[in-house]
This record gives sequence, structure tokens and C-alpha cells, in this order.
Amino acid sequence: MEWVSPVPRMREYIQALRTIWDCFQNGTRLDFQGDYYRFNLMTPFFNPGPIGRPDVKIYLAAVNPGMLQVAGEVCEGVLLHPFNTPKYTEEVVLPNLEKGVARSGRALSDLDIGAGGFIVARSTEEELEAARNETRGAIAHYASTRVYAPVMHCHGWGDTAETLYRMSIDGEWSRMASQITDEMLDAFAVIGTFDEIADQVRARHASYATTVSLTLPEPAPPDDGPLRELIRELRAI
Repeated sequence: MEWVSPVPRMREYIQALRTIWDCFQNGTRLDFQGDYYRFNLMTPFFNPGPIGRPDVKIYLAAVNPGMLQVAGEVCEGVLLHPFNTPKYTEEVVLPNLEKGVARSGRALSDLDIGAGGFIVARSTEEELEAARNETRGAIAHYASTRVYAPVMHCHGWGDTAETLYRMSIDGEWSRMASQITDEMLDAFAVIGTFDEIADQVRARHASYATTVSLTLPEPAPPDDGPLRELIRELRAI
């Protein structure tokens, strides 16, 4: 496909979508003329008409500064990537979201922020050790992707990102997890037993996030009581 700059195209995509929804809801004539999209035909056959709850929220997944600013500018929420750290959140994510919301005359508190990432909860230390190894592999996979390299560079881990990229090109997937140090694991992941993980999630995300996504363990534990209690604690936060 022809490559075009993703940031202005995404902004225009969202604006076009809202224009189409306005046509559906209010019967306005469809006439959107942009640099990437043009919509000026709406036949009755394809018009579903108004709905009872027309204020549909748009959330945008974003990693790098430009897309974070678009999310803050034209969306109701942003979904942060699992490949994220507290340092990157503080130095890159939140400042760029603030730039975006300022353009729309809003405050950061007006934006829903979905966080979470690698939250790994298990019942025993033995299970946690296995989960740590799996998580190293997942982190290595993302770190080998060049579009996510700025997160690694934020910590001074650019050389590791380049090494992982080369290993991925060479098909050395099984060896890539060994490049993820304990320091990197702690930066990207929250790992602990069911009775201690909620406090770690609070410390990492409660100051800015409005929602937190939790990846459930597979297979599900035989006794799901601790998992249910963890979810209750997270909701209370």
C-alpha cells in the first residue's frame, strides 16, 4: 500500500467518522472533503438513521508522541500499549496527551486513559517464575519492533532494541528473551502473587489511569477465588 503520514491521516479519519455519524443522527448533508478521505454520497439504503445514544466515544491506541497528541486532541480516550514503562509514561505519554487536549480546549482529566500492560498475577512463586520467563519473551518481541524503539531509547536501551531487531530478522526468536534483563522486566511488568499485585498496580497506574486492563492467566487457576478478589481490589482502586 502507498505509505502516507499516519498521524494526520488518523486525525482526519476520526473527523470523517464523526461527520458520517452526524449525517446518520441529524440528517445533515454528507460533505467531508479532506486530504485523505472524501465522502459526499449517502444513499437511504446505507443510512441507518438516528440512535438512542449518539454520543459514541472514540478511543485511540497510541505509543509515540504524534499519535498520543491526536488521541488527546480528537478522542475521548487513549489506550496505552502494553509496551510501556512508568518513565516513558511520565516523560512522553502524559506530556503529549496534555498537548493534544490543550488544542481542543480540554484538560487531561477530561480524557479517559486505559493502562495496564504486563500485569502478571499467579498463586505461587513457582508459577511466577515461569510467568517471568514468558513475559521476557513478550517484551523482547515488542522491543524488536522498530516503531516501538523510542520506548527503549527513553531508558538508554537502544542497543538492546537494535540487537533484538537483528535477531528477529535472523529468526532467533527462541533466544531473544535472554536479552531482557531484570531491570527491563521490572520496568515493563508488574509481577506478583494475587494477594500483593493490587498494591503494585495502584503504585504504578493510579495517579493517571482511569481504567486498567488485566490479562487473565491461562489456563484459569483451579481456585478462582484469589483472582476474583484481585479484580474486586482493582475496581476499588
